[in-house]
Amino acid sequence: RKSPALADLALRRVGNKVSRVSRRSKFPFGSALRHNPDGYWELENMPSQSDLDSYYVSTYWSQLRGFSTSPMLNTRDLEHFDLLHGLDALVPPACIVNFGAGHGGFSLLASARRMKVVNVDPFAPPTWRATHTDKLPRDLTADLVYSSHSLEHVADAAQTLQGFCETLRSGGLCFIEVPDLSRFGPLSTPKFHAPHTYYFTSQFFLEALPQFEVELVRHRRRNSTSTLPYSIPCHANDSDVLQVVLRKPYFARRSL
Repeated sequence: RKSPALADLALRRVGNKVSRVSRRSKFPFGSALRHNPDGYWELENMPSQSDLDSYYVSTYWSQLRGFSTSPMLNTRDLEHFDLLHGLDALVPPACIVNFGAGHGGFSLLASARRMKVVNVDPFAPPTWRATHTDKLPRDLTADLVYSSHSLEHVADAAQTLQGFCETLRSGGLCFIEVPDLSRFGPLSTPKFHAPHTYYFTSQFFLEALPQFEVELVRHRRRNSTSTLPYSIPCHANDSDVLQVVLRKPYFARRSL
């Protein structure tokens, strides 16, 4: 097991190996993080959601996706689709909310299977047969909330997760993939230059979300994320990821 000093050194090395995209983006909200005992790090100076939205539309997406306005499919989308299909979460006519739809690859797969898809992303490209909105919808009940590498970009993770729970039907599933910092201890003081507001560990998903039941938490190692028909490099600190499947209970838990 790594000592805090070695863990801190490893984090700094990983943080320096950012992709050319994130170097060009110049995340304007700093890189210093503070540890929360619930199992995550967050920016010391957390920006507002409106400030984050302005950054993403003016800098992040214009540089990362300036070459295309069409949906793209990558190997990560295919892996997620296969995993969720095995959990019977993708049975037509399921209603899927894709939070932070991004390049829209997962939505493209779900739409092709004749599922109702709602993309929650003000900057996502149009996806065939999908509905688009800027915020989590209040007028529908979803069978699945899908969030791939989006929760680490929000201004308030707890509020966002509560929104996921309110959007889901009883028994509905929530799939989340985020960069994984589970191997680092709470005494680490990481400083990343990637445009992330949060960094999570498995502890957070296993212990700090009483509104959900945990179905699956697994650690995955990724060397790259191949995007078709383009190649988008992943941040080096995205190579270790957490995949989490949560279920909204059929019955509300009683407080003792």
